[in-house]
Formats: sequence, C-alpha cells, structure tokens
Amino acid sequence: MTPTIGFQMPIAIFLAALFKWNKISAAAGAWVTNPITAPFLYSLTYSLGSKIYGITKVYSPPDEMTLSLVKKLLAKSPGVFWSLSIGGVLLGLPMAVAAYYVSYRLVSEHQEEIKKKVARQKEKLAVKKEAIKEKFRSRRLKRKKGKPSKRRF
Repeated sequence: MTPTIGFQMPIAIFLAALFKWNKISAAAGAWVTNPITAPFLYSLTYSLGSKIYGITKVYSPPDEMTLSLVKKLLAKSPGVFWSLSIGGVLLGLPMAVAAYYVSYRLVSEHQEEIKKKVARQKEKLAVKKEAIKEKFRSRRLKRKKGKPSKRRF
C-alpha cells in the first residue's frame, strides 16, 4: 500500500532480505496492487490520506500541459505523496493483519493435509512391507518343510 507504483515488489524483496524473511512471500504480497486493483486502491488511499493530511481540493490534470502547469503540479506532488503514504499506512496495516491471519490459517490447513497424506502413504508402505515380509516367511517355511535339515549333531 505504498505510493511507489512499480517499485513495490523490489522494495518488498529488499526488506524481506534485510530482515531475513521469505522473499517469495514478500513479492507475492506486493501484488495486492496490480493493474486491476490499483485505480481503486490508490483512489481510496489518496482520499483517506488527503482528509487526514488536510488537502481539500482534488487536482485533476488539465487538457493542455504547459511548463508553468508542470511546475505547479510538481510543487503539489509532496502533498499527494504524503496523502498516498498516510492513506496507505492506515489502510495497509489492518489489511496486513487480516491477511496474516487468513494466510496463516490457509497454510496451516494445507500443512495438515500434507501431514495426513504422508501418514496415509506411510500406512500403505507399512502394509506393503508387511506383505513382503509375510511372503518371504511363507517361502522359508515351505523350504523348511520340503527339505531335510542339513544340520548334523
């Protein structure tokens, strides 16, 4: 939920590497903002942040771009940046907490399924192993019954 469009994934991977977190998870988490969700998320973060930051007038780009207009827009960009940042933090923190618990539950359920699957496979292998042992025992018994003992006293 940062205002750094296009740089969210590198920032997430850098922070994950810095804190020794999972880089793949960090990269995947950065994709909450994607081309489909970006217009909604950025408008929401800007409107929330601008109310808190104190920006009342919403600026829209004009039909013609002149040098003086570009200078005026650049002069206002820190306010836009801070509005997006404040709104991003206020929306991002609750979303991060909620996403943590949802993903924790999903991962835990997936791990339990894997444990059950491994246990079933171990049971199947144990049954097969026992069948093979029984097969060899029965062969040994047949050999012993059919042949005289070679032991001499």
